[in-house]
Amino acid sequence: MNFQNTKFNGFTCGTKPLVKSTGECSNNHQQMHSELNLSFWSQCEHHLLPFHGVVHIGYMCPEGFNPIEKCLLQSIVHYYGFKLQVQERLSRQIAEAVSSITGGDTMVVVEAYHTCMISIGIQKFGSNTATVAVMGRFSTDSAARAMFLDTIPNIAASGLVVMT
Repeated sequence: MNFQNTKFNGFTCGTKPLVKSTGECSNNHQQMHSELNLSFWSQCEHHLLPFHGVVHIGYMCPEGFNPIEKCLLQSIVHYYGFKLQVQERLSRQIAEAVSSITGGDTMVVVEAYHTCMISIGIQKFGSNTATVAVMGRFSTDSAARAMFLDTIPNIAASGLVVMT
C-alpha cells in the first residue's frame, strides 16, 4: 500500500475545532433537516484495512433557517473519515461537529462495509454495519429519531449500534 501523501499525513494535530458554534439553532419552532448518503472512505485503526460507506445526518433547526450546505457536511464527514478511525468514533465525531453548528439536536447514522469483516471476520461479501450517534432532542424524543430513521432508505437495522 502506498501511504505517501495519504490519510496519515497532516491529521495528527487536529486540536482546533473544525467549526465554531453559531448558536443560530436555539429556537422553539424547529424543523428537521437531513442530508443522506454522504460517502466516505476510511482506514480501520485496528486492522489497517479500509472501510467505506455512507453517512446520514439529521438535525433540528428553527423554521426559516437555511439548512447547512451539503458541501460543509461532506467536508465534516471527509475530515473525520480521512484518518485511522473506528466507525463508532466516526459517528460520534461527526455528530459533535454538526451539533456545534446546530446548537445540539443532531443524529448521525454511518453505514459501512469493512474489509476486515470480509477478509478476517464473518467472511461474507456485502456485510455491513450501521452505527448511530444521537445528541440533544434526538436522544430524548423517540418520534424525532423515528422520523429521521424513516428518511433513510434500506438502513441495515440488523447491525445497528446506537451511541448516545
